[in-house]
Amino acid sequence: MASLTNGRFSSRALGKDGRAALLLGAASLLGPIGGFAANIVYARTLGPSGRGELAAVVAALAVCEAVLVFGFPDVLTRHVSRKTISASALRRVLIIGVAGSMVPAAIVWWWAIDRSFEPLSAATAAAVVPIATIAALGRGVLAGRRAFRRLIGVVLAGGVVRLIAPGILLLANRDDPNLALILIAGSTAVASIPVLLARPFKAPITSQPEEFRRIGHEALTLWPANLAWSLNSRLDQLVLATLIAPDQLGIYAVCVTLAELPVVLASGLRQIIIVRVSERGGAAGVIKATNTILIAGILISSASLMVGGPLMGWVFGSAFDSAAQVLASLILASAFIIAAGLVNSTLIARGLGRLTVVSQGSGLIMSVALLLVVVPLGGGILGAALVNVVTYACVYTVARVIANRSTLSIVTGGS
Repeated sequence: MASLTNGRFSSRALGKDGRAALLLGAASLLGPIGGFAANIVYARTLGPSGRGELAAVVAALAVCEAVLVFGFPDVLTRHVSRKTISASALRRVLIIGVAGSMVPAAIVWWWAIDRSFEPLSAATAAAVVPIATIAALGRGVLAGRRAFRRLIGVVLAGGVVRLIAPGILLLANRDDPNLALILIAGSTAVASIPVLLARPFKAPITSQPEEFRRIGHEALTLWPANLAWSLNSRLDQLVLATLIAPDQLGIYAVCVTLAELPVVLASGLRQIIIVRVSERGGAAGVIKATNTILIAGILISSASLMVGGPLMGWVFGSAFDSAAQVLASLILASAFIIAAGLVNSTLIARGLGRLTVVSQGSGLIMSVALLLVVVPLGGGILGAALVNVVTYACVYTVARVIANRSTLSIVTGGS
């Protein structure tokens, strides 16, 4: 069977793993589709201002979830697929993840209170952090076991559950950001239940189990890259939350949700790549395919620039009809996000995850520097969107250079 990483994405290449990647990516789209429906409800129920307040807390929640899991999910996928992790090491990873959840949970609670949310809604959001961490670790294990059917089922179930929150808010007909935050947090927690039902932490079969210390070291070296990636993905909204009016942040949050749809679709391919390259090596095809991804991103961004404004005004309300440039910029940024993610996945799969820190770190430094200059000087949400394009173009470029110059000759499939 042709490999996904051998440079040819023909019909033959889309074999079992190719179909799994497409199905997993398609299943993952249900979450953003739910987010799209939720954005319509939140925008029309809460208005741009209430939507902006909600976006500030949800962004902090997303960052803290990522901070907590360190670099373990991808490392678990790599070692479970290679059968180099013992049951005891897996249990220790889980314990560390849960124990470490207290600090990020406290940060989410403080941030929500600071944004004038009530203690109950703030506590509900904070409680989601450890639950989401367990779910993230579980998904990493399922991917490593090639339990793609279970993983697809888990993702589908989670997407269905997330559709409940906007439905309840719509039925309640209340313009209350506190209720919206409780519903979002609750749906995230409930969406984690299918992961546990899939029994991801059942003792894996091992042939050459690695010591926990080595696995932990690998995860910790990858963690700064994951942290930088997560901060990059939400830093714009966190900065905007302190510098612009909530209604503008609400418009920006809706554009972000729409622009992230292709990123979610590519998530299945990223997981398959980690498994395949971990087992068989060979990454040249993946890296070259990013050229096609960037061309597609430019074309879709151009189309959204022409028709995005009227469509957004019709769907979300007249306050959103001037957001075409913001949406187009964020879509282009998403193309660079996908391309950088695939290149970095090949590095992780080859045991070179520490090198991704360079690309992600450079992007984070650039993002902080530009956001703190562009937004205060009046760049607003369009300026923040353009910063995203520059930042992720930098991340992709650096990742591509690292992959091409890797001492393990990743491009030529060396090991």
